[in-house]
Amino acid sequence: MNRRLTVKLMVGLLVCGAALVVFCMWSNLSPHRISQEDWQKVELGMSRKQVMEILGAPGDYGLGEGQVGLLGGPMVNTKNLGEHAWAVDEYVFFVSFDDAGRVVSKMTEGGVVRNPTVFDRILRWLHLR
Repeated sequence: MNRRLTVKLMVGLLVCGAALVVFCMWSNLSPHRISQEDWQKVELGMSRKQVMEILGAPGDYGLGEGQVGLLGGPMVNTKNLGEHAWAVDEYVFFVSFDDAGRVVSKMTEGGVVRNPTVFDRILRWLHLR
């Protein structure tokens, strides 16, 4: 009887552990990906709303912590680029808006340096990121 209880507890712990791993992987997934094709759709004169419909909310959508040297300056964390920047694995896309909320310029900055964690690498290997 005692052995059955131990086996049931072990199976229960394994199931809970597996559920926790799946939840952590699911909750850590990037909400969407931004491609070069998406970036090419952004045009001068578009409204902020139109840009957000194409690219989503500004932020860092890359794998792991990232840093980029802006215009040859010091390295900046990709999570601290502000409300007009979209960072992906290798690039940062910047959009400037005028007072009316229309696109007046857009720029791409390459050379993002990423430091993915082991967990980030596993997600990429599983094609979940």
